[in-house]
Amino acid sequence: MKQICQRNITDAKNPVKRHFDGFTLIELLVVVLIIGILAAIALPQYEKAVEKSRAAEAMIIMRSIADANRRYYMATGEYTDDLSVLDIEIPGTDSSYQGQKRKETKFFEYSAKPADMAALGIALANRLPRNSFYSLHIRPADNKIYCNGKTEKGVEFCKSYSTKMIEGTYYVIE
Repeated sequence: MKQICQRNITDAKNPVKRHFDGFTLIELLVVVLIIGILAAIALPQYEKAVEKSRAAEAMIIMRSIADANRRYYMATGEYTDDLSVLDIEIPGTDSSYQGQKRKETKFFEYSAKPADMAALGIALANRLPRNSFYSLHIRPADNKIYCNGKTEKGVEFCKSYSTKMIEGTYYVIE
């Protein structure tokens, strides 16, 4: 068996050879320092990737809500804010905010807008906790997804998803 580190220690009183196997404290500290630096660099990138995947899932659900709201509009002549009348099954638990019915999942809150507010978006997703990060919405006029940063971190997230900024903190994603 090969030994990693072998040192011979002898003194005048005890000429017996001793063998020490292992790493020194300095070597261990250097390894821990390198791992710490790599983690400090990798963790923000990991968090950004996780948030992008959550947003991508929200965009899929929003597209479904927007498509169902368009079908509802074609049948009735107006958009609805009641998710229960749409012809799709939306995941999450029922909730409401300021009198508007919504669906809430672990990370997002989904809603639709009535005709008088449809210019803002016929499908919305707010990152939870509400108004602490960003919101996404689909406007009926152009069918594009817009990201609105609610906080500095939310604005940075929207900026990283898109290069086209419109109207202050709104960014076009698609």
